[in-house]
Order: sequence, then structure tokens, then C-alpha cells
Amino acid sequence: MRRRLTRSAPRPNPLAVLAVAAVATVALAGCSGESDKEEPLTDETDSAEVSADPAQVLQDAVSKTIELQAFTIDSDLSLQISSQDLRLETRGSIDYGTTVGDIMLKVSQADAGGSARVLSDGETLWVSLEGEQAPSIPGGVTWLQGETSRLAESTTFTPGGLLGAVLVLRGAEDVEVVGTDEIDEVSVTRYATTFTYADATAAVSGDEAETLKGTFSLTGDAAALELEVEVAVGEDGVLREVGLDLVAQDSVPASGGYDLELTDVGKEIEAPEPPDPADVATGPEAQALLDQIIT
Repeated sequence: MRRRLTRSAPRPNPLAVLAVAAVATVALAGCSGESDKEEPLTDETDSAEVSADPAQVLQDAVSKTIELQAFTIDSDLSLQISSQDLRLETRGSIDYGTTVGDIMLKVSQADAGGSARVLSDGETLWVSLEGEQAPSIPGGVTWLQGETSRLAESTTFTPGGLLGAVLVLRGAEDVEVVGTDEIDEVSVTRYATTFTYADATAAVSGDEAETLKGTFSLTGDAAALELEVEVAVGEDGVLREVGLDLVAQDSVPASGGYDLELTDVGKEIEAPEPPDPADVATGPEAQALLDQIIT
């Protein structure tokens, strides 16, 4: 995966929503441009293992990835507009089938920001919030506790919440193979492509359009900026890495991108250790706060 990219990320939603899904949007308006570990590649690829249609391989990989139920994620979306910096980081593991996971979400904007950690052992849910945007937890403790069924019933706690940004790859049509290597003990083929966000929105519809808009959205002049992308697709047909650069222009002073790495795909996720009971809020006030956080 390419490292130290200048990345583009969506404008974060309230931290309460980030507690259960990495949902974010970015709006860059104005026609004038005003706005508020590297792995070696082989020199050749094995033609027997690579489809004759790289664009179709990539589209199939997007479809398979967005439906993943268990994985470990390490992602970073960031955006710089003039002097404004936005960033959203997601780290951890999740299994939607068993509702077991440990996910940390961190959002920063200029000098403000916050983080949320969600733990679930399949029966019990714990949520911890920190930062300027985070509400106070009753009793001065660190964690809120509730039933994991809250997540199963949530409209935001879905694979699309964490992986929806990969739908931007729907805009890729001219795709080339650039090498092969191995990630997480899985053989991968690397592809490169360039397109615009407008190409992506033109290629999605229905639920996919809503998911893309909710997870990675560029508007105004920014929608026409080129996105330079390199991805790694595993032999299992799943996206293992995505590295995306937003190509800045003088008329639109923005730069940024998206980095994603997926490991432990389809593997069993170990239940996290629960917090110290003395540091957990469980009463009616805590449940009311969870009602606001998990929607």
C-alpha cells in the first residue's frame, strides 16, 4: 500500500454517529475554488492468474468487499482545504455475523476532535467517547454499557458504514495491472486507475449511491478533480489495500485521499476484554445516551 499520501477525507458526522459507523462526507463548494509500508512489486504478473479485463476484476472486488462480514480494518481519510484539515481514522476488528468487535474511530478537524471506541462480545456492548464533541457520561465514568442487540438493530452499524468509501471505485473504467505481491499471506494483484468523483456517482444508483454519498462525498468543483488510485485485490477477490490521491488544481485548493488496509478477512474475531465494571455506566441515563449515539 502506498504510504504517507496526501489524502482526502469526508467531513465527519457528529462523534455520536462515529461511535458505530465511520460515516463522513465532504463538501467543497464554489466554482472559483473558495472553500471554507510499502510492499515490493514483481516486474511481471502471471497472466494465468490475472483476468483479461482488469476493470471487471476491480468492480467484482468492490461488490465482494462491501459485503464482508468479518475483517480487521486500518483506514485513514483526510482532506486539506486551504488552512482547514479534516481527518478520520478507523482501526480495529469486527464480525457482523456474531456482533463481536473492537473498533476505534478518531476524528479531527482543525484544533478540535475526538475519538470513540466500541467493544462488543456478542451479548454486551460498551462505548467510550472522548474529545470536545463527546457528551459527558453519567457518573463521570469512561464507558456506557448496553445490549449488543442495539447494534444489530442500528441503521448505521452496517458493513457500508466502515467500507462504503470503496464504492468510489465504481468510477474506474480504465484499469491496468501494475504488479503482484502478498498481503496477510494472501497473493494479490495490484491495479492502477484514474477517474473523477463525478465518474463514480454516475456509475452508482440506489442503495450504493446513498452509501457512497454518506461515506465519501465530493461536491462542486472538487467532484471533477482526478482521483489517482492503486488497489490490491486478493486471490479471494477481496480488496486488501486501497490508496487514493485527490489531484489538486490551482482553481480548487484541495488535496487529500484515502488509505485502506483489510486483513483477517473472514477469520474469527476474538471477543474483547470487557471494561472494569467500576468504570461503566449502566443506568437509565446511560441507556438514554446510547439511544442518542446508536441510531
